[in-house]
Amino acid sequence: MFTYRFKFSRKTLLISGVFSLLMSSCSSNAPIESKNYFFDTYVNSRFYNVENSVLDDVYKLLSEYNGLTDNYKQSATQTSVFEINESNEKIEISKNAYNMYLKVKELQISSLNYFNPLIENLSRLWKESLDNKEVLSETIISSELLKMNNSSFELFKENSKYYIQRNGEAKLDLGAFAKGYSLDILNEYFLSNEIKNYLIDAGNSSILLGEKPDNNGYFTVGLKDISNAYLELKDCFIGASGVSTQGVKINNKMYSHIINPFNGSAINNYDYVFVKGNNGALCDVLSTSFMIMDVDTVKEFEKNYNVEAILYKDSKIIYSNSNLEIKYH
Repeated sequence: MFTYRFKFSRKTLLISGVFSLLMSSCSSNAPIESKNYFFDTYVNSRFYNVENSVLDDVYKLLSEYNGLTDNYKQSATQTSVFEINESNEKIEISKNAYNMYLKVKELQISSLNYFNPLIENLSRLWKESLDNKEVLSETIISSELLKMNNSSFELFKENSKYYIQRNGEAKLDLGAFAKGYSLDILNEYFLSNEIKNYLIDAGNSSILLGEKPDNNGYFTVGLKDISNAYLELKDCFIGASGVSTQGVKINNKMYSHIINPFNGSAINNYDYVFVKGNNGALCDVLSTSFMIMDVDTVKEFEKNYNVEAILYKDSKIIYSNSNLEIKYH
């Protein structure tokens, strides 16, 4: 969704697509970097003025939450979403998992169900249909919506142990939440260890910015498909959603991987949504939710949750929060 520009030796290097690690610098402030495959994407980390052991700690934290939120396979060390989806029995989970699912419930409520974590079945069926260049039938959509609306999951704490139980036929999918929540966990680690200079980019859709050692701490973040447009940001989370990489056009209509949990549609109102805020999970969830909201509803959510959004379609900005200063080269 973004490009990053870093200045080295009076030259500007433009990086597009996934955040690139193939960079060199003659500066004494040369960063240390890592690139790991988590959450079905590459998570790229860049740190200044830290020990190499920080990379190990970041890897361990990301690995833990990647295992917890995986809905494709069983984890060797965690109780994954996949395992929870395979049973309607009460399943023991870790305290960290329990706290994570509490946040899932909180965001489902605060998003007014625009974020529905029980959308896995419908989302998977849409993906399979679009892979075959077909629109999912209304009969299937109605059936899956009924299952989703008649399903739930509950959390229990008993004798210092933690449990989750899924009720009904619908299954969990934390794809709109997992990366942002993991960045929240990393942010807590950075704060407790007084680490300030970093950038964590989880697939260009969930980003955590600390401060750069130069440019007054600001990173320059370019907006994809908006010619020469960029923002200068620091100490914040970014959530982004779009249709370009996973969109499929059928009969002149663009369908995406973002499914409306109210009517089951895979048609979105915008091509891209950008959300800036101070909570990663919230930005992640809202960037997806905003894709199916009208502009007035987006503005209400901005006010209620202290976030700032940019919405655009056909390479044109439909709406931009006045607190976000978009600059142009």
